[in-house]
Amino acid sequence: MKKIMIFGIPGSGKSTFSALLAVLLHIPLYHLDRYFYTQRWKERAYNEFLAIQESFVEKESWIIDGNATRSLEIRFKKADVVLYFRFNRLLCLWRIFKRRVFKDPQILDRAEECNEQIHLKLISYLWGFNKRVQKPILELRKKYPHVQFYELRKDKDIQKFLQTIGHLKCQKSK
Repeated sequence: MKKIMIFGIPGSGKSTFSALLAVLLHIPLYHLDRYFYTQRWKERAYNEFLAIQESFVEKESWIIDGNATRSLEIRFKKADVVLYFRFNRLLCLWRIFKRRVFKDPQILDRAEECNEQIHLKLISYLWGFNKRVQKPILELRKKYPHVQFYELRKDKDIQKFLQTIGHLKCQKSK
């Protein structure tokens, strides 16, 4: 498990989990929002953003956190493991508001001068996310059956996944 793709509904805890996983597994972490945007939420040229993603997935190991749904395949096809955070939308909405007030300064998931914002476009994106990615996910899973796919719907699923990783690490050391 050296190449891990994490994506899912905004506010589901992807960035926080990614930061923890990077520490536990000693794998470099790349937050896509940090590269999709430049200063003050200005979008980077899309071809440049794609080239950045391509450079990440060619590395020996990585955790890539972020949605960038138009380019899911770039990451999916190179991943060993894909984690799809599909939490309850109301919980995610609450967490977005909570993050606006209590942002963990240790998690560097934004470009410079991209402070947390809550706007109707984000809420709409959150609300329709699962439906929007349903078909592409099914297609990618069929096209790349070798990729381990986990759908995490609640915090207990995250704990189970972490226990699985702990178990795998114990097996390796034997």
